[in-house]
Amino acid sequence: MNAQIMPTMTPTAHVPLAALLACCVRPLHACGAFSGDPAFGAAEASDRVFYRKGGPTHALTKAFSFNHEGTVWSAPIGAATDGACLPEWARTIVPTSMEPAFAKAAILHDHHCLVAERTYLETHRMFFHALVAAGLAPTKAAALYAAIVVAGPTWTILLPTGLPIGSATERAPIRVIDRTDAIYVDPGMGALLAELGERIAVEGLDDIETLERLAIQHRLNLDLPLPAPIRVLEG
Repeated sequence: MNAQIMPTMTPTAHVPLAALLACCVRPLHACGAFSGDPAFGAAEASDRVFYRKGGPTHALTKAFSFNHEGTVWSAPIGAATDGACLPEWARTIVPTSMEPAFAKAAILHDHHCLVAERTYLETHRMFFHALVAAGLAPTKAAALYAAIVVAGPTWTILLPTGLPIGSATERAPIRVIDRTDAIYVDPGMGALLAELGERIAVEGLDDIETLERLAIQHRLNLDLPLPAPIRVLEG
């Protein structure tokens, strides 16, 4: 089900990023398991274009999913991804968008950024774990993941009061506000990816929390918006 972009509702309470980050300290080798393989038909899904508006997109004709620690991320029949979704700067790690170690994770990430059923941090984390599960080296996946946190799309999910934050991935009907677009085509992304990759290797970053904090600091340094992943409606 596609989430609807709704006007900002007040009053709301922000859930601090630190609270969400603290609940997910995971080693970089943690991953998960796929069920099924994606398949595409000849028809284009021109109503869903992710990184390059007006470019070609391809709709799934076979659903597949990814299970990470009991949370299932599905890409249903009809979900779409574009053939140019791999930015040039990322090709130093993954040569083509249909590289087996990239394609499944990218398709799932495209779809869940569109429907925004979970927070952007959860969605970006899934991308990392799916990359590793598909066979990409953890350090390479970590560099791509950090770049996604810096430059990827964001949004805020509104939750009704009284719903535990821990229920965020099993929430009732949601509203999504404050969407920001990805800036993957920014000319500085290549240098940023190289810097992130070097720090990951040199400093031996070994958990998601540390990696996210590094990426979020880069995002703030670039004056990019960083909306609260969740707001709780009060009253």
